[in-house]
Amino acid sequence: MKGIKVFVYGTLMKGFGNHRQIEEQLIGLRPGKVKGELYHLSAGYPALRFGEGTVIGELLTLSDPQQTLAKLDWLEGYSGNNGSNLYNRVEVEVSTDTGTEKAYCYIWSEENCSYLINSGTPVRNGDWRKYINDKAQKMTSEAVRAKIFTEGEYLIYSLGNKDIFAYVDAVHAARPKSDVHTDTIVEQVIKNTGCSGIIATISRTKSDLNRPINPVNKEAVLEYRSTIVKILHHLDILDHNQKLDRPYLHLALHGMGDRLNKDIEVGTNFGRLCTPAVEEWVVKKLKEGLNCKVAVNDPNDNIYGHPSLEVHRKGDINHPDYLGFSDNYNIVQVEINRTLRDNQVPQLVEVLSQIVIEFGHQFT
Repeated sequence: MKGIKVFVYGTLMKGFGNHRQIEEQLIGLRPGKVKGELYHLSAGYPALRFGEGTVIGELLTLSDPQQTLAKLDWLEGYSGNNGSNLYNRVEVEVSTDTGTEKAYCYIWSEENCSYLINSGTPVRNGDWRKYINDKAQKMTSEAVRAKIFTEGEYLIYSLGNKDIFAYVDAVHAARPKSDVHTDTIVEQVIKNTGCSGIIATISRTKSDLNRPINPVNKEAVLEYRSTIVKILHHLDILDHNQKLDRPYLHLALHGMGDRLNKDIEVGTNFGRLCTPAVEEWVVKKLKEGLNCKVAVNDPNDNIYGHPSLEVHRKGDINHPDYLGFSDNYNIVQVEINRTLRDNQVPQLVEVLSQIVIEFGHQFT
């Protein structure tokens, strides 16, 4: 195939803005990769410098070499070996699915490398397309989250729809020492069902919401409790004594390490946190939906539903202004192992969404 070969890794790739500059000269396009280190610049484009990493891009075959190179040189700020260049045009070896080929590539000028290192963002996987797509997805996710959630000092929450009588939370979602992916699972369940929910934005290492009130976590726990009260008032299911007038489900999602004997631990503190019927029903739904090993209140593992959760049912004797909401408030702590959280988030979201939606019909 005649023409000149150029390896591109940024805005000249197919699907990006500058690709139209060479569309008329394009004869062929194949995936390729070169050795180097990739950075993203705040101006909105990447820069490649020599290095031992791998940079992913496209190997282009272009017609009309003289005109095409002149156009690319101007676009990349290259004025020849004697000029002060933004990028230098050099010949590199490109690895493709059929072997290696030599091609021109525009490499960030070494005289500007200190700027690149100090101001650029390393693209550690060497794939600028994926970097840009992930960045756009994150911005979209943050915009959607802003519409669904209200931000507090220590948490974000969603009041939910008034016809959903179940709530999900992830109180150990924030780093460090986070229960990885529990925030994603809770957020997706809320999006799927319209239920109420809370995601902690403060790490358990600073203020643990899943513990009794102490001098360290007091402000955070008080906000957590007041948010639950706000949600229940919004749902309009409290009677004149501020007790629940119907069954309500609180799914508390946590993460545990992988265990040989179980994939999920359901904790109700040996029946103190919910009715036997609710516990049995939730366990059955998890087993059927996920086809995994579910343990219940394992006495050999200290993750069977933290006793501090009982205050939502019975009240807090040390803080009598928090009266609890009666035995209609059913708490099920769901500890999910790391393998499930890493590999089966969609399945977890689907099953937990079913539990949330069906609870109000199953228990009235």
